[in-house]
Amino acid sequence: MEFISCNISPLPFYGSLALQNHRKDYAFSQIYPLITYRNTLLPFQVILTDGEAISQVKLFSYNGKAGKDITASMKENGLIFKSFPNCKLIKYPGILPITEIIHEGLYYLAITITGTSSGNKVIYSDIFSVTNRVDDYLLLEYSNSYNFELKNGIIDFSDNFKFKCYINAQIGKPEYDFEEEATERMGYTFIESQVSKKIYKFTFIAPEYLCDALRIVRLCENKIITDKRQIYDLMTFSMEPEWEDQGDLAAVECEFETDTIIANLGGYSMQLAGGDYNNDFNNDFNIE
Repeated sequence: MEFISCNISPLPFYGSLALQNHRKDYAFSQIYPLITYRNTLLPFQVILTDGEAISQVKLFSYNGKAGKDITASMKENGLIFKSFPNCKLIKYPGILPITEIIHEGLYYLAITITGTSSGNKVIYSDIFSVTNRVDDYLLLEYSNSYNFELKNGIIDFSDNFKFKCYINAQIGKPEYDFEEEATERMGYTFIESQVSKKIYKFTFIAPEYLCDALRIVRLCENKIITDKRQIYDLMTFSMEPEWEDQGDLAAVECEFETDTIIANLGGYSMQLAGGDYNNDFNNDFNIE
């Protein structure tokens, strides 16, 4: 069994614990706090080359101790193994609570897959941080009306699946952008159309796996940010990572627009310079 070399979920999975982000040489054992609300798991999808079924899911504390079997809860809450012509897919919607996740702390998942080319195979999530309070975080949710195709893979949005991610950031002061189309004649500028846009921005710190996942947001039709109970229905979204001195983290600058566009389409109505002699505006003044 092999992974398709493209992370698509905020919660990534690997074929070995040694590949977890904090174990990279340039991460210096620093664990990135991937925020997860209490009693839940973030929605995720994992693309695989082969396999037949999921036999077990275990929850471990970040140091590998106190493994807890949560297979029944995960499957009851929508964990499935799907087959496509060119790949296999593990899919978890993350809607319902997992009763076994009780305490705040750092955890990871271990999922055992049967029927791979090398027998039973275990895949491991990166570490996530369970917390009782998420009010101070941005909640980013995104989905699409049709699936995305990858080389030897797929992102499956069927059954109203949507990704979620909590981001440690605040939406900053907006910028205002103006676009104009104008014509100059005889030294005068005639405005044909004007558009005013309001652009929101925020910045946060993210590791490579999260940057990989969030590049999907821009491609999605449906994307929503919730910030302190205020909901932003995004029309556009862009992100620009800039790597920090600590090599596993980037300062990610994001900006988005909502439907706050104001447009002046311009246009002119014809103004008559004068009328005809009897004001009926017919062609009785023409001479044949």
